[in-house]
This record gives sequence, structure tokens and C-alpha cells, in this order.
Amino acid sequence: MKLEKPVYDSSAKVYSCKISDGFRFSVKHHGGGFTSDPAKGIDSEGLANEVIQLTGGWFSKPLTQDFLKGKLKYNIPTSDIQPSFEGEVEFQMSNLLISKDTFLFICDVVCVKEDEKICIVFPEEDAEVPSPVDKRKQQKQKVMLLRTKAARALFHAERLTQEYCSEFGEDTDWEDEE
Repeated sequence: MKLEKPVYDSSAKVYSCKISDGFRFSVKHHGGGFTSDPAKGIDSEGLANEVIQLTGGWFSKPLTQDFLKGKLKYNIPTSDIQPSFEGEVEFQMSNLLISKDTFLFICDVVCVKEDEKICIVFPEEDAEVPSPVDKRKQQKQKVMLLRTKAARALFHAERLTQEYCSEFGEDTDWEDEE
């Protein structure tokens, strides 16, 4: 990450610095919202160290981790994403606004990758089973209906497991439980 020379805006009382090669981070979005707060993907402590190094000589008193703690803020344009979108959104820091109370990082959307569409057609659960002439056909249809329901349940369980692992890590301790 590189910071350009700050420019002072006297009306807003902030310094503005353009960022080149800004920090990038990705967040999963499922129809309805992000799986987690996009700012959680940012290593604030590491970013504070970077700001301290890059702004050396800018301030009369050198910046410290303690001073920056709580002052780093992020403007992440989450409202730009369609509510029904499912996929991954990549953001990049593009600007830094410095005031006496905050160091506000402005982020831009740089990449949007839509999830591959999965289309599985399941017969209606309440679909009537036509009355077959012989018992064998009737029993086969019943078995096929139950297998379809089991496949649907397995599909949903796998999807929820993937979401769990992406949010909490790969350790799925319930598989060891009886």
C-alpha cells in the first residue's frame, strides 16, 4: 500500500490521501446480505502498523498503535450490491481521510464474482402418487420419493456445513459425536 501526499480540505477539516495498491479483502454475499461484517476481513492492527510506517514525518508527534486504536474507520459501499446477489465481493482501499478523531479508509468494489448457479429440480412433496396397478410399482415410487427427500436434506445439510466452515473454520466437531 502506498499513500500519496495529503491534501488539506479546509471546509471539511480533513486531509485526503489517495491510496495506490490499497489493501484488498473479500466477503461472501448470500441473497439478503453479507455472511459477516465486511470490516471483519480487515487486519486493523496490521493496517495501523502500515499507517505508522507510511506517515512517518507527517505529524509533529509520531503515531502509535495506542493512538490509532479506535480511530481507524472504514467506509465500505455495501449498499452497491444487489440484495439478491449470491457470490463474492472484493473491496480495495482507495482513499484515506484523516481528521483529528478518525482515520477513515474509503473502499471501492473492485471485483464481483457470482456463485455458480445450482439448479436442482425436486418434485413437489405433496405430489400425488398415481395409483399403479401392481404393488411393486407402488412400492418403487414410494422408495424413489423418499430417496428424493433424503437427497434434498443432504444437499441442504452440506450447504449449511460449508457456510459454517467458512465462518467458524474447518473444525466440525459434531461429526465425532454420536
